[in-house]
Amino acid sequence: MSYRFFRRLLPVLSLVFVLTLTTTSSGRVLPVLDKVLQTAQQSHLLPPTQYIPDRNFDTRHIALDLRFDWEHEQLSGVETISFTPLLANLQKIELDAAEMTITSVKMNGSAQKFEMDLPSQKLRIELEME
Repeated sequence: MSYRFFRRLLPVLSLVFVLTLTTTSSGRVLPVLDKVLQTAQQSHLLPPTQYIPDRNFDTRHIALDLRFDWEHEQLSGVETISFTPLLANLQKIELDAAEMTITSVKMNGSAQKFEMDLPSQKLRIELEME
């Protein structure tokens, strides 16, 4: 086999190797590594563990139209999200909205009801289908 073949294969093999080292057959993190991670998190060397939240929709595309105000250190703009519902009767969606002020939400040009949950930094949108 040629050197170029191994060079293309190396990233895949590296990933498999790391996963094999850090998990047991049951999928649990090895006890030694688990202890190292706990110690690092307790000593604030690592941020707390976060998990990807469950969603009731599949994001297909995100388009951003942004404007920066460097003098006031602010950003304003429009975010357009294209998504596919994963539930038959999707009526609400929740998005992360940390440090944001949302002024309006529209779907296909129609205004949608929304609320900001500031403590949890979430935007909740009620979808009114036409």
